Amino acid sequence: MENPQDIARKIRRLSSAGGPGGHGRQLRAFGDRSLLATLLLEIDETILPRGLRISNVAGDEISLSTANRRLMRVSASDGAGRDDVAIEPDSHDPDSLNALLDLLEGFIDGSETLRLRSEAPGSVTSGMIGVSARRLSETWGAPMDPPETLSLAEQLDAVLMEHRSGIVAWQRRQDGQTDCGGDAGFYDDLGPLSATLEKRALRLSQTLSDLSRERCLFTLDHHGEAGLGVILAALDGTVLTLLVKPEAQAPLASALRDLLHGWPAVQAA
Repeated sequence: MENPQDIARKIRRLSSAGGPGGHGRQLRAFGDRSLLATLLLEIDETILPRGLRISNVAGDEISLSTANRRLMRVSASDGAGRDDVAIEPDSHDPDSLNALLDLLEGFIDGSETLRLRSEAPGSVTSGMIGVSARRLSETWGAPMDPPETLSLAEQLDAVLMEHRSGIVAWQRRQDGQTDCGGDAGFYDDLGPLSATLEKRALRLSQTLSDLSRERCLFTLDHHGEAGLGVILAALDGTVLTLLVKPEAQAPLASALRDLLHGWPAVQAA
């Protein structure tokens, strides 16, 4: 049985890193993970035998056979239905791991997203040992997990401090308490603005029920006469409304999005 952290991580990844489509599901790197590490994470979350057909930006395809968090076989088709290249990785055979890395890196190169489609695994994994996704992650230096980090509250404070020059005013609600900072001339705007945005977010979303228990982020451009950007972020009990300079909105939103996805923007020293 998967532990709650694994389940939460999978839900966050499915909701924010990839999306369903008529021709499969898109997989894109999230947080500071590489696309290769994100693909290994997909394998690491597979228990039952599963076949994956993956397409890159050029339309090339490879097939992966996975089971029990392990990669059993990778094959690349020649376009006529025949395997042009097939690798069955073995943790005791460094050459096979190097060949596999070369194949996957060459396949991923130039792609910001991959298209994943499930296919029947058949009996291809029968009798195979394969190699665990975690072993590949360690061997290739493609970490699937965030490094040791500060607490979420410490990370949030550090992110806001790093981007403080771009923040005009802010409101934070936590444990029923509300505080504000920045330009006091905007304090009267922040309360109604935050309440309006929260209601709008809940009305538009099919999944959010209470922002005080959610992880989500919304941005709004050109608020008020000053044309300020607005960021509404909810992170595990903290609801934050930020009025920011237009040029600061994208980098600050990106740093907060990393926190939401479980990959820290600030690491422990």
